[in-house]
Amino acid sequence: MPGDTHRVAILGQTGSGKTMAGIWHLSRRRFDRMPWIIFDFKGDEHIESLPARELKITRHPPTSPGLYVVRPMPGQEDEVETFLWRTWKNGRTGLYFDEGYMVTGSDAFRAILTQGRSKRLPAIILSQRPMWMDNFVFTEASFFQVFHLLYKKDRDKVDAFVNADMEKRLPDYHSWWYQVGRDKLSVLGPVDHNRTVRRIRNRTGKTIWV
Repeated sequence: MPGDTHRVAILGQTGSGKTMAGIWHLSRRRFDRMPWIIFDFKGDEHIESLPARELKITRHPPTSPGLYVVRPMPGQEDEVETFLWRTWKNGRTGLYFDEGYMVTGSDAFRAILTQGRSKRLPAIILSQRPMWMDNFVFTEASFFQVFHLLYKKDRDKVDAFVNADMEKRLPDYHSWWYQVGRDKLSVLGPVDHNRTVRRIRNRTGKTIWV
C-alpha cells in the first residue's frame, strides 16, 4: 500500500465510492507522526464528519502532527498557491485534495507532485473528471484507484496511464487498483466507512496539536 512518499490518484464519477476510498486511504496514513492537510473545496459531508482541525487558507501550514482541513473559497486561488508553496518549503506534510482539478495549473501543486518523494510530500488526489486534471497528477502518480467513469473522454485519459480495461463495468463501489511501479492490477471491493472514521478518530485521539 502507499507510504509517506507516494502519490495516489482516485478517480470516479459522483456516487461511485471515490470519496469513501479517499478517506480510507487517509485513515491509513501516519498523521500521528506528520501533518496531513485536507483541501475541502466542496464542503463534503464525509470530510465534515472527520475530527480535523480547521485552518484558514491565509495562515501558515502546520508543522505539528495531526489532521487538518482548509476550505478555500472561490476567488482565493492566490491564497491557495501561497499556502501550497509554504507547504512545499516545509516538506514532510501529507496533502489530500477532494477535487484535484481545482488546483490544475498551479505551479506549487506541480512542484509538490514532482518533488514529493524527496521532500516527503505524499498526496491523495480525487477527481470525478480526469480530463480536467493536470497531467502531472497522472505522470507522477505511484498508484491509481479508478471507479466507474461515465464519460468516454475521462475513460480514455485514464486508459493512457492505467493498464486496465476502462470499458469494463465493475460491480457498484468496486474499483481498479493499479500499482505503477510494479505494473500490477487488482480489483478492490467497497470499504466500511464507519470503521474507517473510527480508525481516524482513534488515531487523532492520540495526537497532540501544538
